[in-house]
Order: sequence, then structure tokens, then C-alpha cells
Amino acid sequence: MADGALTELRRIIDQDDPATTIPLLQDFIHHNPDSRQAIAGLDLANNTILRHPEVLQLLLDNSADINPSCPLLSTPLQHATEHQHWQSTQLLLERNAEVNTRRYARMRLPLHNAALHGHLETCAELVRRGADINAMAQTGTWCGTECDSYTPLMLALGTNQLECARLLISLNADINSRHVCSLSLSLS
Repeated sequence: MADGALTELRRIIDQDDPATTIPLLQDFIHHNPDSRQAIAGLDLANNTILRHPEVLQLLLDNSADINPSCPLLSTPLQHATEHQHWQSTQLLLERNAEVNTRRYARMRLPLHNAALHGHLETCAELVRRGADINAMAQTGTWCGTECDSYTPLMLALGTNQLECARLLISLNADINSRHVCSLSLSLS
């Protein structure tokens, strides 16, 4: 692929305004023979893309890689849930983004992020699509406590997302999960 096509594609996306970006992208796709290859090489885990679902959809319709085999930092779905881009999250799920893939074993999965932010619909959809409801992520300090690992349920409880915690329990989250960071919170 010509580096120039990818550079041009990034310049277009950096416009960060769908009213400007979409016509420029459409023109780029129509007139550049390397456009699909450039789009396929684009990292979608990018706020400039994910905060505009209409831009994301155009890229996905033109060969963007929704499940990169080796994401740079995070997968597009991880990034969308982490930054609360819920419309893009839904679009990625509709396009079968992998729900249990992460770059590093220590990273939060999309379900951790949805639980952290209390986004009930996304939590339910992720579990329906096979997200590991008891997946562990690791960190140093979390909610003011030293913690070696935590589940989505722990994140929901630790951030007072009680409706989300109830949902995760109703979906069979393990309430007896062994972890270093213990919480004694009531759902009442």
C-alpha cells in the first residue's frame, strides 16, 4: 500500500467533523485506487473515528478491520466502551466485533468498561454475544484500594453502578469470585 494513501486517509479523519469528513472520505474512496487497502490498515481504536458512528460505518463498509489480529493498544470495541462511545459500540457489536479480545492480559475487556460506566444495555448485549462475565482484569490502585485483579461485577459495585451489578448477577456473574481486592457492598 502506498504510504501516501494512509497519510491522506488520516488527514481526512483528523477533520473531526462528519459534515466535512464524510464527503472527503467518499471522494477518497471513489478516486483513490489504494483506498480500501489504506482503510484496512487504519487503526479504528481512535476517538476521532469512534465518536462519529457515521464515519465509523463508512469505514466499516469499505474494508476497515473490526478485529485486528494485533491491535496497537486496544481493540476498537475496547476503546469505544472505555470512552463511552455507545453508538459506535452498538455498531461494532452489530458487525460482530470480538467481545473477549484484548491486547494485554491485564487490560479491561469491553464488559469491564460497560460495567464501570453502568451502561446496562451494553452489558447485556456483550454477555449475550459471549463476553466472559467473570473475566479478570488487573490494575494497581482501584477505587482507592490496592487491587491485583477485578471482575466486571467488582467494577460495577466499586463505582456504585448498582443497577449494573444487579444485571450482572442476574446474568450469572460469580458473586463468590476469589480476588485480592475484596468489597463488602450491599445491593440494597
